[in-house]
Amino acid sequence: MSAKKNKPARRSSNKLSTSTAKPTKDAKDANDVLVARGPKELRAGIAAAKKPEPFKEPEPMGTAKDKAKNKARVKAPQAAAGAAAESQTIPHPHGGGSFLADDQGVWFDPPDTAKNAARIWLSSPIRLLAATRDDGGKEWGRLLEVVDSDGVVHRWSMPAELLAADGSDLRRELLRLGASIATLPKARALLTTYLTEVVPTDRARCVCRTGWHGEFYVLPNAVIGEVAR
Repeated sequence: MSAKKNKPARRSSNKLSTSTAKPTKDAKDANDVLVARGPKELRAGIAAAKKPEPFKEPEPMGTAKDKAKNKARVKAPQAAAGAAAESQTIPHPHGGGSFLADDQGVWFDPPDTAKNAARIWLSSPIRLLAATRDDGGKEWGRLLEVVDSDGVVHRWSMPAELLAADGSDLRRELLRLGASIATLPKARALLTTYLTEVVPTDRARCVCRTGWHGEFYVLPNAVIGEVAR
């Protein structure tokens, strides 16, 4: 028997090849730059890159800048109040003193004969724009304009029946709208008196549903008709 000769095993001649690519303008990311130009060029490019701007936290609510923006936003609604808002600066006599409303709030000036004749602050700005009633001449109330601490204007059709009690339900709604109210019992009672005795000369129709009301068609945010009452 003849034995087969074993052939010697071939040695692998595979070697790691290094890239000899020349720098190219088509590099799209860091890997392309590394292959084409080498690690030195890559590090130089990273060092020369513009650093991102540091994160700037937004201003918190209630800053002077934020309040200025809010005041600018509500400038138009305040102007629309027109003569109704300006009439609030006219003193309304009461018990020898007088009520006064301005941009700082609602005040009461006691009589000169009072022991403590200092002006009493009652609340933040609350303007009486019109007296309201329904189609049948009932459900009377006041159309109020309340300015909150951010300078935002809120309008509320206040039912006059809230003035019948001690005024706590009335104050609760005003506080919900963002008004600030004095804490002294005398000042709170005077605020209720102010909203009771001062009756605006303008009139507004207050309805509880949309649709036709006489010759006017009422939408949620508009009234269609020649005269909006």
